[in-house]
Amino acid sequence: MKKLAFTGAKSPSRTALLSVAALAAAMVIAGPAAAEGLEKVNQGVENVLSVLNVISVSVVTIAVIVAGYKMAFAHSRFIDVVPILAGGILIGAAPQLARFLIN
Repeated sequence: MKKLAFTGAKSPSRTALLSVAALAAAMVIAGPAAAEGLEKVNQGVENVLSVLNVISVSVVTIAVIVAGYKMAFAHSRFIDVVPILAGGILIGAAPQLARFLIN
């Protein structure tokens, strides 16, 4: 007994070709929308970095003020205030390092 082939069935190569064509069309259509989304993300990261810059300047300023106060009025040695200054410098450098890594 002979089986009848269903003539409406698509061949695997035709299905693959149609899938690739649909994917390419979707990428062409979605390209500008994806770029706009990335611009929003970039703008958000830039806003965070600008806030971090302000905070880092404040922290470094406070660290220098505290170290100067300790040396001038509490008669601390320089070696006693080095950890304060080092911490302030590390916190101050963090946003610049982040900006370098992001760009």
